Amino acid sequence: MYEHHLDFSEDGSRLLCFAQFEKPRPEDDGRTALLQLWDTRGGTGLPVSQRSVAQENPKLAWLVGDGDRIAVASSRRKGRDSYLDLHATASGERVRRVYGPEPALNQTPADRGRGVWLVGQGGVRWYALVPGAGRPSGTVGGPRSPI
Repeated sequence: MYEHHLDFSEDGSRLLCFAQFEKPRPEDDGRTALLQLWDTRGGTGLPVSQRSVAQENPKLAWLVGDGDRIAVASSRRKGRDSYLDLHATASGERVRRVYGPEPALNQTPADRGRGVWLVGQGGVRWYALVPGAGRPSGTVGGPRSPI
């Protein structure tokens, strides 16, 4: 069973496909997700490392900015702890841990993938992934607060 998420870079020049699957095939080397990247102008495949989704339980991945970075949301401890990391697209090297471990109910990218909402027991928190992302940093109090 595959679930797919497609995302364009901010300038529209790259398209990322994040495929998540429940049971790895033998050729998946134990991974539960796969990344594919294309140049939208020519339709050709671009190098993208699988290293960024080789971690435990990747839930979603999207391009940040011009596509030289990939944000990967994941969970551990049966979904009780959430993480968000930024990786270099070509090498898969982790550039920055944005948060984690963080008890959370949901992680949702916003502002064209330039930030993410983390919904947790203490309320809703905004994390900017790039300078100038469209929401202020901080916390909105209470679990029923509007986003």
